[in-house]
Amino acid sequence: MAGMSRVFSSGEQDPSDLNADRISNLPWNVLDIILGKLSITEAVRTSVLAKDWRYSWLTMSKFSLSSEEIGEVLDFRDPRWDILSSIVSNFLLHHTTTSIMTFILQSFFCSHFSDLSNWIEFLSKKGVEVLELIEFGDQYLKMPTHLFSFEKLKVLVIESFSLQIPSSFRSFKFLEELSLNEVSISSGDLYRLILACPLLLNLTLVTISGIQNLRIHSARLTMLEVDTGFVGIDVEFAPCLSTVSIINDYRSFTPQSVILNWRSVTRSLSGLISLQSLALSEIIFKLLVAECALKDFPLRNNTLAFLILREVSFDKIEVFRVCLSLLKFCPKMKTFRITVTSAKGPKLIKSFLKENPGQYSFLELETLNVIYPPGTGMGCSVKFIEFLVTHCPNLKLLSIETEGACELNITRANKMLSQLRKLCPHASVLYTFDDQEPNL
Repeated sequence: MAGMSRVFSSGEQDPSDLNADRISNLPWNVLDIILGKLSITEAVRTSVLAKDWRYSWLTMSKFSLSSEEIGEVLDFRDPRWDILSSIVSNFLLHHTTTSIMTFILQSFFCSHFSDLSNWIEFLSKKGVEVLELIEFGDQYLKMPTHLFSFEKLKVLVIESFSLQIPSSFRSFKFLEELSLNEVSISSGDLYRLILACPLLLNLTLVTISGIQNLRIHSARLTMLEVDTGFVGIDVEFAPCLSTVSIINDYRSFTPQSVILNWRSVTRSLSGLISLQSLALSEIIFKLLVAECALKDFPLRNNTLAFLILREVSFDKIEVFRVCLSLLKFCPKMKTFRITVTSAKGPKLIKSFLKENPGQYSFLELETLNVIYPPGTGMGCSVKFIEFLVTHCPNLKLLSIETEGACELNITRANKMLSQLRKLCPHASVLYTFDDQEPNL
């Protein structure tokens, strides 16, 4: 009937709306947020969703692309470099008058230095805040000097490049996070680079070539991750440094490739006035075991609250000595996490623990977490756990984790847990295996 309005019940949709392109009508700032959560290849695929999205990916404020996303991995002989180059160039061409907040690119650049240099020069003028450049080749590629012209960088991630700081460089005055992996740089340039980042909070230095002694002077640095590839580590000034992680340098395990002046490390760690969390690698721990005596143990810190020991092998008395010394000379320790890779120590360990019952008291320790990787037996480490919980009157949680199948049958597990609960009646005692907690 003429003039009669159409009324639809609740939940029904007006047929005239069925063909409406609601996606195209979204505000651009909303589209940018949506597309920004995707890689560039995923963003390109969204072109089929709506007609106005066909070229939306070209105007995103975030760019992230790895050559691995374009079929097989590219190398310098692969003609598909033209595909990657075309994607990057088109994206940059559509940002001549707009800013780019994030730019992440991973590929083989070794035979395309001029392209990379031009892109970095262009990006240096676009207000980029997050920049990540990863070279897939085996050789260090010289970083274009335009990198040091960025004015608004907050995050910089570089991998497999050689860096040489130009004399014209002044500072990255907004940089908060710096990560260098497989990078060649001189000691002087790295020291200068760190000094030139007054707001630096997080620093990662892994597999660095060209440096023997690492020196750090940073007023606001809070997190530091380094590997054992340096001869020595000297933290000259870092009053806010609260988290330190030292990982293994996996280039080589020969003595010539690891920290030789390890006392510079323990001296620096002992002098950190804000240190809260410390993770030590297998190599550093072995150096402590090999050369430290209990009476002159070099690592002492009165603020450390969380200690992680990776890949510990309970094969000699000195291992127990170092573990106990770390807890004794870091009296504010509240959480102790240790990963045990072997527990076949000599019987002398039992007598050592029996002979030293009154020398230790860990009043602050509240959480003890012991982890066993697949195939690792508990062995003599159980005696260490028993000794430790006996001397932790304020322990709240004891967690034992076996990664993989349960090593103990139900009877043995119940016996172990019963003994541990007697030794620390006020603590929760958990035993988990294969990502499941048994009903014990």
